[in-house]
Amino acid sequence: MSLDGVKKSGKTTVYVPTKEERMALKKAMAPVHAKMADRVGKETLQEIYKATGFDPNTL
Repeated sequence: MSLDGVKKSGKTTVYVPTKEERMALKKAMAPVHAKMADRVGKETLQEIYKATGFDPNTL
């Protein structure tokens, strides 16, 4: 089922965070990314950042 289908079903509330909430989450997760880089792979994180346009240095 698509997200639109989930919304239309009326059975689930879909919460969309505000811009400020998204930024707070990014700030909270950046240290986790750094801590887990050796485990996940620094290259993998860089690929994800590139694909999503996320730059943790701009927080």
